[in-house]
Amino acid sequence: MRAGTTRKNRFLASLVSLLLILAAPLSAVQAATSAMAVVKSAVNQALKIIADPKYKSAPEAERAELLKVLDADFDFKAMAHSSLGTQWKQLNEDQRKRFEVAFQNFMEARYVKIIESYSGQKIDFVKESSIGPDLSEVHTSVNSPMLQSPLDFNYQLRQENGEWKVYDLVIAGISEVASYRNDFVKQLNRGGFDALMKKLANPD
Repeated sequence: MRAGTTRKNRFLASLVSLLLILAAPLSAVQAATSAMAVVKSAVNQALKIIADPKYKSAPEAERAELLKVLDADFDFKAMAHSSLGTQWKQLNEDQRKRFEVAFQNFMEARYVKIIESYSGQKIDFVKESSIGPDLSEVHTSVNSPMLQSPLDFNYQLRQENGEWKVYDLVIAGISEVASYRNDFVKQLNRGGFDALMKKLANPD
């Protein structure tokens, strides 16, 4: 498969997987609810935000609402730590705090851009499986005229304090967090912490 096609597939999968997990704060859903049920409930909430005419007429205000949803449903701090792997231990306290903020800003900007590009791809809910204590992996399939065949992807959630939160997306068998870990570690080794922070602030 050509690199351009692979990037397109991953973009579409990221887009749909984000819509699946965006919703009102998950604390509104009872802790006993399965991750699959949370996902299905989240779809309508997310699509409602994007479909609201106010989103186009007042994008800044509506994006702020979307960011609230992102912050409620994603464990950005856990994702930030994981994205550096063992390199996390090499950072001092100030660097860790700065990286957490920069990583969250980077991911929020990326996800908002992807969400705003949604164009009605069909989503099939396949199954939910337990991957550990308070951990769940929801398998879904994306169907789109732009794809030659349905694209499988998983998203992984952790239940903490009665809430399900996303800590990774696995698209076509590839972990997003692991992908960033490879890039970030290379950047750290090549240019150091300041170079990584600059890269996060000014992504390609």
